[in-house]
Amino acid sequence: KELKKRELEDNEWMELKKIADRNKINFFATIFDEEGLDLVKKMRCNSIKIASSDINYHQLISKSAQTKLSIQIDTGNSTISEIEQTIRIIKKQNNNKIIIHYCPTGYPAENEGINLNYIKFLKKKFGYPVAYSDHSTNLHYSHMAILYGASLIEKTITENKFYPSIEHCMSINASEAKNYIKSLKVTKKM
Repeated sequence: KELKKRELEDNEWMELKKIADRNKINFFATIFDEEGLDLVKKMRCNSIKIASSDINYHQLISKSAQTKLSIQIDTGNSTISEIEQTIRIIKKQNNNKIIIHYCPTGYPAENEGINLNYIKFLKKKFGYPVAYSDHSTNLHYSHMAILYGASLIEKTITENKFYPSIEHCMSINASEAKNYIKSLKVTKKM
């Protein structure tokens, strides 16, 4: 029931993409099935994200890689062999545009479950850019992730941080987003 309330129609996704394009925001989406893949292609996104829960959904990963778009892999609780296998599937489609998302477990992720050294490990092990999916309530972790080598930061945005749903407490609101991005750029320069 909760997910159904949050579901968007295709035309709403298309409108979001237009708004992102007008504001020069690089828009990508996490897909869960071939219909989602078709929509991402129709929207002309330049990247597709695969959720950590779908790291073993090899058919979807293979079809996504065939688009030649950048493929972002969420890791979550994935094993190294699952990540290796996913990368092999993508490369088999002659697609080498891969971003690995370090996605600490926990919703929200807590201090004990966040090991930022894993960013360095993933970069060294696979040689691809590593993103940090920040599902914590502490905005400093994104800055620290950049210092550990993260090339991309993912942070959810909400209209109301106090909405009674877990994802909202670890999100930033629109008024915070501009300063958050500015401060991340300063950290990257440093």
